[in-house]
Amino acid sequence: MSASRTSWLVLAAAAALLAGCAARPPLRSVDWAAGEAPAAASARDVDDLNRAVAAMLDEEYARAAVMLLELGPRFEALGDDRRAAECLFWLGFCREKQGRTSEAAEFYRRVLSEHPDQPAARQAADRLSLLAAE
Repeated sequence: MSASRTSWLVLAAAAALLAGCAARPPLRSVDWAAGEAPAAASARDVDDLNRAVAAMLDEEYARAAVMLLELGPRFEALGDDRRAAECLFWLGFCREKQGRTSEAAEFYRRVLSEHPDQPAARQAADRLSLLAAE
């Protein structure tokens, strides 16, 4: 199976995981192979993000969070705001699944304050609303 196909399968599985979590369609990582990534983002960076999402699908939230904590600043340094926002969102999601809702809310708020124009901001707002309702 090609790396591109594997990436899409991981992302489709992540979409299925989030389907019951938010009213909006879940996020997907940008497909670097399709030329959507900023020039500075490498295939390795995107593969690492896909591995973090795969760890979440395996319900390995602590492992995924460690990966995301490293990836977020890398994407920030590369100027890849979309993926930096995704990393913060996924960190919030991991913390939420770990029952650490105050930390989750903080990550979601960071998405909204640091990356308000990114698609992850809509997801973060949805998750914050759901946390507030609980």
